[in-house]
Amino acid sequence: MNLLTRRKATLGSMVLLLAKPILAQAPVPGPVTIVVPFPAGGGTDALARLLAPRLQALWGTSVIVENKPGAGTTLAMAAVARAAPDGRTLVMASFGHAVAPALYRNLPYDAATAFSAVATVASGPNLLLVNPKVEAASVRELFELARRQPGKLAYASFGNGTSAHLAGELFALDAGIDLVHVPYRGSAPALTDLIGGQVQLMFDGLPSMTHVRAGRLRALAVTSPGRHPAHPELPTVIESGVEGLRAFTTSAWFALLAPAGTPAAWIGRINADVRAILRQPEARAAVDALGFAPGDDEPQALAAFIAREAERWKRVIRQRGISAD
Repeated sequence: MNLLTRRKATLGSMVLLLAKPILAQAPVPGPVTIVVPFPAGGGTDALARLLAPRLQALWGTSVIVENKPGAGTTLAMAAVARAAPDGRTLVMASFGHAVAPALYRNLPYDAATAFSAVATVASGPNLLLVNPKVEAASVRELFELARRQPGKLAYASFGNGTSAHLAGELFALDAGIDLVHVPYRGSAPALTDLIGGQVQLMFDGLPSMTHVRAGRLRALAVTSPGRHPAHPELPTVIESGVEGLRAFTTSAWFALLAPAGTPAAWIGRINADVRAILRQPEARAAVDALGFAPGDDEPQALAAFIAREAERWKRVIRQRGISAD
């Protein structure tokens, strides 16, 4: 490499190093609304309300959380897709956003092109839970029980097309067993019937460990690639050694998106500010209390992750013939 080439390479490196601070100083466009596709009170809403006042303090402008539930998150997503790409509208997307294109035949927006990825907020694995009366103390024992009694074991979910539903379908598909899906209107009634024995198993978030510790439920495994640091005693589904489940993972995730065309400089600033907030001990503790780990992704990494999720769950939805229409 000659001297001129080295100088050009050095200059290029300096530009890259300076790029992030420049993006982080992008001006705030005005009052910002974070749309939440669920009613107030849930985990998605809690994460949005965790960020809103901290972003407001950083930006010196109002940051409002607007709940817009309905149509399996697509009502809110459609509204944000139609919003002006001026940086004043964000949406707290989650699992439902990635699966909507495969679930709905007439989606009023193109999920792959209508949004710009902004920042991962939080993510976390699920638990495979069973009623204590189920004669299975491990994933392998549950698999053997289901194989001996095809169509006899029922799993609960908090609605058709939800993460709990599709995790159960993926589990049955990969393990080659026959389970019965019983959808409920939300997590609370599903857990109530699981505890009562009306259904035998369910995939749910880490906060359900409170029921496990109280003896109301039994946790067989976590759905992360490795054991969870907060619950190292729980094996992963992968560790069961069941053929077909050797790569089984599922997760809940939450991320900020913006309408496509939102200025890249503003997206860069939001990403930098959200990541900085999530590194604060108080914010990390609040996210941990919800059963999640704080996110720390660049927009490009988030966009790639969502694309992989969409392809992965499209396979399950099509093979199992699932539709929300």
